[in-house]
Amino acid sequence: MFVELTLIIVIVLLLLAVIDLTVGVANDAVNFLNSALGSRASTFRVAMIVAALGVLVGVTFSSGMMEIARSGIFNPQYFGLTELLIIFVALMFQDILLLDLFNTFGLPTSTTVSLVFGLLGAAVGVAIIKVLQLGQDLSYVVDYINTDSVLVIISAILLSILFAFVFGYVIQYLTRLLFTYSYKANFRKFGSVWSGLALTSLSLFILIKGAKGAAFIPPDISSWIQQNQLILSAYMFVAWTMLMQLLMWFTKVNVLKVIVLIGTFALAMAFAANDLVNFIGAPIAGLHAYQYSLEHPNIANMTMGVMSEPVKVDTALLLLAGIIMVITLFVSRKARNVSNTTIGLGSQEDSIEKFESNLIARNIVRLFIAIGNGLKFITPTFVNRWIQSRFDLSKYKPELDENGMPPAFDLLRAAVILMVSAGLISLATSMKLPLSTTYVTFIVAMSAALSDKSWGRESAVYRVSGVVTVIGGWFLTALSAFLMSGIIASIIFFGELYAIFGFIGLIAFTFFRTGKFRKDSDLKDEALLSMISYTNEATSILIKNTFNNISNNIGKLKTIMNLSYSGLLASNLKNLKKSMVEAGEHDKNCQMLIKNILKQLYKNKESEISEVYNFSTSLISLQDLADRVVLLSKQNHKYIDNNHHKFTPEQITEIGGLIKGLNKLIDGSLKYLDTFDLKIMKELEIQHALNEAEMKKLSKIQYYRIKEASGQYKKSMLYLNILSDVDFIGDKILYIVKSAATLNDKIAKQN
Repeated sequence: MFVELTLIIVIVLLLLAVIDLTVGVANDAVNFLNSALGSRASTFRVAMIVAALGVLVGVTFSSGMMEIARSGIFNPQYFGLTELLIIFVALMFQDILLLDLFNTFGLPTSTTVSLVFGLLGAAVGVAIIKVLQLGQDLSYVVDYINTDSVLVIISAILLSILFAFVFGYVIQYLTRLLFTYSYKANFRKFGSVWSGLALTSLSLFILIKGAKGAAFIPPDISSWIQQNQLILSAYMFVAWTMLMQLLMWFTKVNVLKVIVLIGTFALAMAFAANDLVNFIGAPIAGLHAYQYSLEHPNIANMTMGVMSEPVKVDTALLLLAGIIMVITLFVSRKARNVSNTTIGLGSQEDSIEKFESNLIARNIVRLFIAIGNGLKFITPTFVNRWIQSRFDLSKYKPELDENGMPPAFDLLRAAVILMVSAGLISLATSMKLPLSTTYVTFIVAMSAALSDKSWGRESAVYRVSGVVTVIGGWFLTALSAFLMSGIIASIIFFGELYAIFGFIGLIAFTFFRTGKFRKDSDLKDEALLSMISYTNEATSILIKNTFNNISNNIGKLKTIMNLSYSGLLASNLKNLKKSMVEAGEHDKNCQMLIKNILKQLYKNKESEISEVYNFSTSLISLQDLADRVVLLSKQNHKYIDNNHHKFTPEQITEIGGLIKGLNKLIDGSLKYLDTFDLKIMKELEIQHALNEAEMKKLSKIQYYRIKEASGQYKKSMLYLNILSDVDFIGDKILYIVKSAATLNDKIAKQN
């Protein structure tokens, strides 16, 4: 039974290693792809190829030394073979489940922290069981665990956030101050020197990271590189500066694109050289432990102190792992989803805001506004004017792609993000400080966005809220990893093979559910993007195309409204809750649609004031409708959720008839927007008049009911609110339809 259990655990560990590689790279791809993708330094395919090459080179640079078993998180000499394998398999189950959850919601987190705290949690779980079985006090658990490592990791998290923020903010601010947003003219003057600095930082990063682990670099050369970084930096700076200047003089090569692609390669290489061994560390350590057990027949009664020694991994195995990661890079939608979160938060343009505002974000924004006002007050006026002129966005015209979409940020910021990230990670490596590449690259990207004025009054609170959510997720990662792996290890300790196969089933089920969720979410995002995409067409074409969006919006509104009212009349909380969620999403999408249409309308030189005004008012009415549906869905849900009196059969019939009349008006409106048939317009006016008359009649009836019967005022108020909501929705829809008719007539005359 002992041999059977250990063998199955080792086989499961190796299978989990492949799965963990895929979920790990899906989250860590954010570290090295964002700058290239966000700035559109190249096509998506080229960026992926550069990153893939970086991963493969990084694998060959890796020494293959497994750090997990000897990292000092726990003391393997206190554990037997089975206990050690349980710790490793619990760690892998936890890591896969947790990282897949973060990937699904597009939140970047640290895979290293997930692994380290998962290892700690599993070790603590098994140690507690052992101590209790031996009849010892729980204080003996400390002998099994090295608590100092936890404090070092937490300190590294806090320090990496602080230093990344300060350096990212300051260097981006100085860079923009030097070059401005229209940087091309100034870049020809000073660009070679700046490029020399950036490429020196990236080259040093590649050298330090490569020399540290590369098996083919002799120890004396590696030592010389580490000891002579200053001299190397000087030589590289001169060489890179001269080369960049020659490129700008004699070629049309965009040196910023070169910097961004080299930076992408460098960070991908560092990721593979360091984080790769973490993903496969536990399975490989488990395999080595099992191989050791085959050489020692009495292994069941021995502890695994041998696991404190370094574990060497074959380069071919590392290359295989690297190939799996490269394939994942190209096919994983979740990797792109995580990247989209960071790119969206740092976007120079108004984008779809993924996060709602929260109290912490609002207070942070107020604090920064106060600090900014204070600095302006103490800074001389002429200095303020000069700074404002350098950060003037009014003349900034981003390069649009073939679909008319601008990049999230320019090449200058992308280069700064990579340069600062590489510099900080190189510094930490040379000083032997533990540092998370995820934390550094994310915070540098966010601080650069802040100093680059990407977060204006329109978007600041939502972007800061997103940053707070991501940072909160980092600490949640540590806590969740610790608790999850501890619980999983305890279950496997007692459940053995049954528990292991149960967790395999849980992973399969989780992947199925998160995959379905991601697919549905992607379809929603694609539908929204198709609605809000930029267009360079004439105003008349833009307005005609938008009629379809208005129809879709009204149709969605009808669906949500009917779901809410049917839930109210049937006291169905599930439908009421669903309608409330859908109303919130609809309102958010409507805001984004209207904002983008109006932005394009005002940009268009052909737009006439009357056209813009008429169209704007109808779009604002569309937003009013979305807001009203949010309110009515909330009021209906609140009423049933609080268990208030149900409507009488008579009232249910009255409300049902009223909703039926409103649905007729909506259906007629959708037909009219499709055909612009005058006959349908007359029918709409008649239906609206009938609805108005019915509402007045029901309003009087309800007032008589209030007079005749005391109590149940909440029910009476809701009934009257429903009448008001139906009246409001009918008026707004008729107004939108008439505005569309006027604009359609005008466009027809122009043609």
